[in-house]
Amino acid sequence: METSEIKETTIQVCHGPVCRDFGAPQLAKKFAEKGLNVVVGGCQSQCGYAPCVHVDDNMINEATAEKIDARLEDIALQNSGL
Repeated sequence: METSEIKETTIQVCHGPVCRDFGAPQLAKKFAEKGLNVVVGGCQSQCGYAPCVHVDDNMINEATAEKIDARLEDIALQNSGL
C-alpha cells in the first residue's frame, strides 16, 4: 500500500482511560510515524470494545494495527477505482 494514497484519511484514536490501557497511544504513534493524519480523540463510550479507532467515518472496535491497515487498504482500493 502506498501511504500517499491514504494521506488524507483521518485516523482518530480514542485516548480515554480504558483505550489507553489497551494500547491506543501505541497505535496512534505507529500510524503517525507512517506520516498519516492521526488525531487524539476523547472517550467514545465504547469501553467494552477498547481500543476504539475511527478511520474516516468507520469505527474499528478492539482495534489492532492489522485491522487499521486492512481498513486503509480498503480505502486505497476504493480510491483507485478497483
